[in-house]
Amino acid sequence: MDDPRFWVGVDWADQSHTICCLDDDGQICWTDHVAHEQEQIKRLAQRLRQMKGTVSIAIETAHGLLFEELMKTGCPIYAINPKQAKSWRKDLSVNAPKSDQADAYALAEGIRLFHQRQRPLAAEDPIIRELRLLCRDEVTLIQERTELLNRWQATLKEFYPLVLEWFSDPNCRSAWDFVLEFPTPTMAHQASRNKLAGFLKRHYIGLSALWLKRIDDLKRLEPWTADAATERAKSLLAVSLAKQLRTIEAVLENYREKIEAIYAQTSDSDIFSSLPGAGPKIGPRLAAEIGEDRNRFPEPNALLCHAGAVPLTESSGKYRVVKIRWGCNKHLRNVVHQWAFLTLEQSPWARAFYDAARQSGQNHSTALRNLGRKWLKILWRMWQDCSPYDESKYLASLERHGSSLIKLIQPCEAVSI
Repeated sequence: MDDPRFWVGVDWADQSHTICCLDDDGQICWTDHVAHEQEQIKRLAQRLRQMKGTVSIAIETAHGLLFEELMKTGCPIYAINPKQAKSWRKDLSVNAPKSDQADAYALAEGIRLFHQRQRPLAAEDPIIRELRLLCRDEVTLIQERTELLNRWQATLKEFYPLVLEWFSDPNCRSAWDFVLEFPTPTMAHQASRNKLAGFLKRHYIGLSALWLKRIDDLKRLEPWTADAATERAKSLLAVSLAKQLRTIEAVLENYREKIEAIYAQTSDSDIFSSLPGAGPKIGPRLAAEIGEDRNRFPEPNALLCHAGAVPLTESSGKYRVVKIRWGCNKHLRNVVHQWAFLTLEQSPWARAFYDAARQSGQNHSTALRNLGRKWLKILWRMWQDCSPYDESKYLASLERHGSSLIKLIQPCEAVSI
């Protein structure tokens, strides 16, 4: 006699979690309400382990302390997209009011009925998981740095345009340190030539004719300043933002060191590093998002859908429209978009493909998305075969299949020579 099967839905939240367990006939076996506390979560995990039979768990998240504790139970766990869970809830009743109990029941009933269409989460290498978390956090920190830079530039435009004239790239420590040492235009004007020259030497800028002229003009001309109230207020903000920028830059350097060290420990680092345009940032991000489980993407289309590289077609009667695929791994989609752009300068066939797409009427984003789709197909084959990228091998494949890209590549190679 087969072991009984149980289906558990977990509606998670910040403070507490609601659980519903169904048997194989869809009857409720038990329900529970668990606070987000270590003792209660461990008690829930122990209860799931002690159940006689196969227990499958559906939950709308794939991270956090609750998820990690459930993974330790050894039960099959299905991470359900919130949109999918909402659809399951509507299948039960078009008018049912939303509640934690109803959500937990919908997850349990949905996984009971449709588990064959879902893929349980596989145990993941801790190195890959750590790499993915670090890479995603690094991207978030870079976005925060960009926001700070924009605010810093906007602040300087209000009272201190001299800094933006002297330092064309605001994303440099020299510009931040200049504001920290000379917080206002008046203080920069009153500083001696030796002090200004010393600042340039300490930051390895040098004393070229251009910089000597800038110092002379600063001492000769009256400083362009705002009113006293604006200068005092905005100077405090500019100094504060400069300190934050220095801090976040140091944090990003630390992240980069850790990412490179962990990336070197992965078994597929040579594969991803061999890709044109991958470099020290794109390579680790691709490896982190794709992982090492070859069974996760048994065919190229599975990886393409996961990365949002395959469009969706909606049709009904005479209505037909092709849309971008939003239900995907957005972190992977973004890194593929950046990667496709970087390959334009390093791969002749990629440049030829992009130029042909633009000439056919595609905009920049669409052309890069289509180029990213081709790169993902190549990457999938490399990843499955555990072999590094070989440009000559791919060009030979294009010629063997009579691809029109071959004719477009020749002029590119002639120019480069």
